[in-house]
Formats: sequence, structure tokens, C-alpha cells
Amino acid sequence: RESMIHGSIAVLLETADMAAILKLISIQRNETNERLIRRFGVDTEKYKKLLLKENLKPEVLLTEATVQFLETHRRELIQDTRKYEEGFLAYLRQNMDLEKGRILLVDIGWKGSMQTLLTKYLREKQQGVRVEGAYLGSTDDREKQGFLFCCKNERCADVLGFSGLLESLAMPFHGSVQ
Repeated sequence: RESMIHGSIAVLLETADMAAILKLISIQRNETNERLIRRFGVDTEKYKKLLLKENLKPEVLLTEATVQFLETHRRELIQDTRKYEEGFLAYLRQNMDLEKGRILLVDIGWKGSMQTLLTKYLREKQQGVRVEGAYLGSTDDREKQGFLFCCKNERCADVLGFSGLLESLAMPFHGSVQ
């Protein structure tokens, strides 16, 4: 997830509005200004200073002021994240046959945001690749029914009822793949 965000964030910053980007990278309820900056893969100390200069505390939860801050510094963010983008496309070309025109992304995920992110990125890089997804997810926040689905989130087969155990087992202690 982190690699996908780092690799595609410069392209997203060039092509999408900030609210759409934040929705796409799945902002958590407890996301702080500093954590978001870290997720973008830029120099945290540099942006902490910029936040403080604009009276935004790094440790507070995201607000509309944070979105405005990101918009104000969009060009700088693009410049600072461009370093990941070239290596990301090279990695994809090395590990996937992009010429086949289809990729299946298998994820524990809940909303398919990584599939959407990869699709947008490849479209912007003019790679005619269709990204499909297969997920183990949750159909209902209250009952937490596990299911396997693909393409347009159509329910294919019940797997089991769970409350995030499989996701917890697959997630490292730091919370995301690094």
C-alpha cells in the first residue's frame, strides 16, 4: 500500500483534486497532519516546518486547513514525490507483463482503493492495462461477513464470518506494508 501510494502520488497530484486523492488513499479517522505527510513519502521535517509556519500542528487530526495546505504546496509535493514515480513504473514493468493488458490484484482490502489507484496511475502513464481485483472483505460493518468478490464488488462466494482476524494476521506491527 505504501509503495503504491509513494509510486503514484506525483501523478495523482498532477491530475486529481486533493479531496479525491485523500479519499483514494483511504485516510484513517485518526490520521494526523504528520502521518499524512509521511504517507506521501516526503521529507517529514521539511513539511512539519511548513505546517508550523502556517499555524498547523503536525500532531493534530486532518482538517479542511490541511487540505488547503496541501493545495498550496501541490507543486512542491509533486517535485518531492517525483523520485518514486520512475522507479515504480520500472518495478511494475519488471514484475508484471503490462503488454498482456490485464492485471489481477489480490488483496485483503475493503474498498478496492489500491486497484483504483493502480488503474488511475497506469491510465495516466498511457499503459492500456485493465486492473481487476479479488478481495477478502466485509459486506457489513455490524455483522462483518467475509466474502470473496471481484471486478465491480459483486459478491461471488461467502467464505466465513469474521471481525478482521485475517487482516490482523496479515498486517505487520507498524500497521501497513513498508
